Amino acid sequence: MTETEIFNNFYKGMTPESKDLVNSSSGGDFSRLRVSEAKRIISRLIDAKKVYDNPRAQVNRRAPVHAATDRAEDLMESRMDRMENAILNDLEKSKQTEPVKKAKAPAGPEERY
Repeated sequence: MTETEIFNNFYKGMTPESKDLVNSSSGGDFSRLRVSEAKRIISRLIDAKKVYDNPRAQVNRRAPVHAATDRAEDLMESRMDRMENAILNDLEKSKQTEPVKKAKAPAGPEERY
């Protein structure tokens, strides 16, 4: 059985309440996520459950799990990094190129004499 089939069976076997939880945590339809993204969301939900079930836990409690927001922030950060690298590369290229020297115009009739 492939990992995708296991994921699909897992989702199909959930109660409606559990489906609502994972759908809201994923920011949409949980069943359409990649297996790696689904694992990350399930892992966060499990960690949150452990923290909330243990009132003496010394772990920082976060607001409800917002995997979609975290994913959007990760994507934005990645885009910003790429844009920063592109700008730095362009600046480096512009520093390396020498300014174009103006060619001297041919002498006009008044300069010939």
